[in-house]
Amino acid sequence: MTASQMSSAETAQQIKSLLKGIHEERADAARLDELRRLFGQLVKSGDLTFSDREKETATKKISVSKKASHKWQAFLEKQHQKMVSQLMVRIVQNKKTAVRTMWGVIAASPKQYVNNALTTVHPDLVYQWLKAMMGMEEDIDKSLRHMIEQEFLHPYRDVQYYALVSIARLATDGYNSLDENEAERLLQLLMMVPISTGQKDFDASNYLFPPPEGNVDVSGQSGSDDSDSDVGSNDDNDSSDEDDESDQEEEEEENESSKKRKRYQPSSKGKRTFAFQQVKQHHKALSNAWLAVLKLQLPINALNHALRFLPTNILPKVPQPLRFSDFFVRAYSPGNGGVTSLLALDGLFYLMTEHGLEHPRFYESLYTLVQPQALGAKHRGRFLELLTKCLCRNEMLPAHIVASFVKRLLRAALNAPPPGALFVLAISANLLRQHAECACLIHRKGDEDDTNAMTDVFDAHTNDPTQTRALESSLWELSALSQHYYPAVATLAKSIGTEDDKTPLLDTDDFLRHTYKSLFDQERKRGEASHKKKRQKKVATPLTFVEPKSLFEDDILGDILSIKGNR
Repeated sequence: MTASQMSSAETAQQIKSLLKGIHEERADAARLDELRRLFGQLVKSGDLTFSDREKETATKKISVSKKASHKWQAFLEKQHQKMVSQLMVRIVQNKKTAVRTMWGVIAASPKQYVNNALTTVHPDLVYQWLKAMMGMEEDIDKSLRHMIEQEFLHPYRDVQYYALVSIARLATDGYNSLDENEAERLLQLLMMVPISTGQKDFDASNYLFPPPEGNVDVSGQSGSDDSDSDVGSNDDNDSSDEDDESDQEEEEEENESSKKRKRYQPSSKGKRTFAFQQVKQHHKALSNAWLAVLKLQLPINALNHALRFLPTNILPKVPQPLRFSDFFVRAYSPGNGGVTSLLALDGLFYLMTEHGLEHPRFYESLYTLVQPQALGAKHRGRFLELLTKCLCRNEMLPAHIVASFVKRLLRAALNAPPPGALFVLAISANLLRQHAECACLIHRKGDEDDTNAMTDVFDAHTNDPTQTRALESSLWELSALSQHYYPAVATLAKSIGTEDDKTPLLDTDDFLRHTYKSLFDQERKRGEASHKKKRQKKVATPLTFVEPKSLFEDDILGDILSIKGNR
């Protein structure tokens, strides 16, 4: 028997019965799903609606005959919220069935406006679902993440919009109360929301609740405020026709009208579009959500993940990227550690080159990041690429700043692995050729009394590139690197300073791709090719200075496992 065929008393009794929990997990999940279907039938029949009923009853006189229906509506709303609360508890306990049931509740419980002419995703239900996901006892695993993305967030543009609005609200409400785990989980949920690229993505998009095709005036409805409208249309507000208005009032109304027109844009077909249909409103909600989440106390791993994600996925999309400058400047400060500062350099460099951000101490902080461990770090490729852009593409850098960077880079290369040392030598060679004033660092000799002795006045302890006295020093590090055990490093170190004007600059991108594996494979192929010409067979590259006689030399099995004997 459906809800429409039962009396109100029978429906109420069934709801109260289904609201009683069951200890057995599967039976409890079936109970909640049955309760969801029952409320869905009540919504479909019109017995339960989600609208601004309190606002309507406050402005309209309710007849005695309608009081009973309002009481029934209030009862159903209360029981519906109890069901949602039970689902939230089970979501926190990592019950995937409760997640799916909650999606069914959201899909069957729309927010209604203008006498049910417009239905949208219920923002409060999305808010409660995200709040429960944020407080889950365990981390979001791959299967749950895939389920959330493919079944709920990716298919529906309106769900994406209200999810972004709810995430911003959650981060704002919990600014002083959320712990690191909750903040990290909220960031994970935010990164699951797909990012639209243009208005064309919305023209053929799916909506959980498709907007009406006709003109529906929602001005003055709940959720349509000036700051961040949920269902705002593209209505224009007409200015007042009263003759006694002053010029100032007319100008204010014109400005307000232009703001409305800007926020509520008509589509290409001249139809009314709502906030969740506009790419500008999506990007605005995206920006607000990210800015709110980044203010939370994120753990280091989550912070680094956000720093990697923002420059390529968020900053090119949001309307005002410079609003993220404070976050990147704080992350770029030397006190946050090497990896975090390296990752922040990417976003900060994007804001400086694309949006004119000024950072007076940028090169001082960049100089601090040049350390031996940076040449072998996991994200060294992106860091060295940005370092090349910052130094080689800025022809206005003073010579003493360039000299400081060259000295610090070569000093770091002394303790760096061969791939890092090769890159340092390449960028140093280019910088020395681009800034002829620094050539003295290569050709400077010692005192006349003792040509083999020279005092290095370079201050390697200061982090201020203007106070290192690098131009008064010399690049003795090149002499040390010319004796490197890896032949390519030694050859490149010896070639610096011997180039002529016709020699092209080195392509640093080629050196960025070098790793231990690539260098090893390169030497192995070179050795195989040379031996193949001599012996017409492949010979492995030698890995030791002394040829071993057996697999285990100092062992009882040494004679049995003799290498020469098995040839």
